[in-house]
Amino acid sequence: MTCIVETSAWFVGTQFGGVFKSTDNGSSWEACNNGLTELVIYDLFATDDALYCSAGVSSLYKSTDEGQSWTLIGAANYNIISVIVVDEKIMMATAGGGVWYSTNGGLNWTMENEGFLPYQYYYATEVLTYNGYFFTSVNGKLYRSPMDDISWTLLSQGLSEYTMYFSINGDRLITGATDGIRFSQDNGDTWTFGDGTLSPMSSGYMIACGGNDIYVAPNFSSDLFYSNDHGDSWVNIGWNSGSGVYNMFSLGNGRFMVQTNDIDMNYQDGDGAQILYSTNNVDYTEIGEGILATYCLSVDDVDGDLFVGTNSAGLYSTINDGASYENHKFYDRNIRCMTSYNGAVYTGSDAGIYRTFDGGTTWENVGYGLTNSSLSDFAKLDNDVFAATASGVFISVNGNSWELQSNGIGEFPVLCLEVDGDLIYAGGVVGLFVSSNFGNSWTELGADLFNEVYEVEVHNGIIYASTYYGLYKSADGGATWTSIADGLVSGPLKFAAFDNVLLAGRFAPTTTYPGVYASYDAGETWVDAADGIFNNQVFDLAVSGDYVYASTLGSGVFRRPKSEFVSNNVAEITQDNAVFPNPISDVLQIDLTKGEMVDSILLYDASGKLLDSIKVIGNGTQFIDFTELQSGVYFVQINKKTHRVVKQ
Repeated sequence: MTCIVETSAWFVGTQFGGVFKSTDNGSSWEACNNGLTELVIYDLFATDDALYCSAGVSSLYKSTDEGQSWTLIGAANYNIISVIVVDEKIMMATAGGGVWYSTNGGLNWTMENEGFLPYQYYYATEVLTYNGYFFTSVNGKLYRSPMDDISWTLLSQGLSEYTMYFSINGDRLITGATDGIRFSQDNGDTWTFGDGTLSPMSSGYMIACGGNDIYVAPNFSSDLFYSNDHGDSWVNIGWNSGSGVYNMFSLGNGRFMVQTNDIDMNYQDGDGAQILYSTNNVDYTEIGEGILATYCLSVDDVDGDLFVGTNSAGLYSTINDGASYENHKFYDRNIRCMTSYNGAVYTGSDAGIYRTFDGGTTWENVGYGLTNSSLSDFAKLDNDVFAATASGVFISVNGNSWELQSNGIGEFPVLCLEVDGDLIYAGGVVGLFVSSNFGNSWTELGADLFNEVYEVEVHNGIIYASTYYGLYKSADGGATWTSIADGLVSGPLKFAAFDNVLLAGRFAPTTTYPGVYASYDAGETWVDAADGIFNNQVFDLAVSGDYVYASTLGSGVFRRPKSEFVSNNVAEITQDNAVFPNPISDVLQIDLTKGEMVDSILLYDASGKLLDSIKVIGNGTQFIDFTELQSGVYFVQINKKTHRVVKQ
């Protein structure tokens, strides 16, 4: 959670999941991302009739319907860290470009950095309005400008050398620096400490203000201080979470929200990152599962059940194709992989290997023998289980302890494992390797071609490798390799496969790029298969039962029936002269004067969705109008033959 505003509802921004809305004080949340093409949210601001949202690399969005839809109104070429709106005036604080300003609601923008101390880049962390002035912090210095004539004045009287956090506390300004909390009642001309004292902190303070309420969290600490008398007295209201404060917000009138860190956790007690809400600084209610549980790093079929690993929000499973999920309450930090072995479920994360025999009621650490606790993948071969770690490949013959089995790879990070028959493949930062003797020795594949290998898949006798330089395949056991990136956007991929369908999931930077691609010709060509996934930051793919599942960072898990993929709807793709021209720009002609009788012609898009069913009368030439269709790949099915058509 990066920011919050309150209107008739709560709106929160998240690091990867966009904007969430709650109308019941956090008991439930719904995503509000229609129109957002970037889901990394930096700030939200609310006026009486609109919401504003800074997102992604450099975008500012506006909503006039309580977040149901968003419209892009500005860009600054830098990350927009903070935004404030007064009538038609909009000011943005950016990371590198200083302050950007519009006087006409975002139609035109100017960079307003006059008065800042000279730097190559201007890193602004906040912008506020108070008593007719704008205030901002740039490169650790606090500045003020009149709202009607932008020119910045350095505020340094009584301030420390470095000031990052500042806010408004009732009728005064407040700043937090390494040497304490200061207040100003003269628009920042002079600053004084409150009568209450807080110990100086070398790393500074995080501040949240709402009305007269002040919450102060020293960085990297589980302490949390509260004052409602402008710092004249402080009460430590910290809780025994053992994990510290990641972010916090005051909503005024004693209402307080805090997101905890996900480090230094006691696993038996089930601690982890949480979003907590209090109205009295004593009792806290956990309200963040509907947000944090959407950060899904992994999805795996484990003995017919689907398991989902999250970023510190627990391990989930479903036995009804995702209609409902059970939270196993295991708040490991980053669960990247799951498997089953000897009747237990195992998880791998950056905290090592844990297992449960009782469906998640109790967990035990079984990472004995690992020299590095950061896990990326599991694989099983006969009665042995293998683990990919940041220090090579490890093997266990009992699930209790592990031995290094990385001869030929070395103790370098291994990112993925794949088993095919009696062979096991390992990909990592030093390339792709194969072993035919249970990992006792490894042979490098594609030594002159590969650098980092992110994922490996073996399907229908073909090896696929996602590498730093692109996607490759080998049909001869790794002796030779062919680049197969036609239609793909570059980047690390995760694979899933069934029948003759090969799927590739990608962590796409924005929603304008597909998060899932499909190939029906052994990877030679790829098409967009992300229809229905509005968050294309896809971390993992899995085939389980009748569905394909995609886990995303910030929007949970999506599923799609296997039957909807084009290879299940149509037969093997063929090419002949009966369908022309190809590629096509307007009207496709289909010659039915030769061959068997045809009753109907089916038209599919690249994802396998049926677009049209055309009833055929007679054996003449048929026509399909493509003029209103978007450019891309389409499939025309005539009886049992399917033709791949490209619309230019």
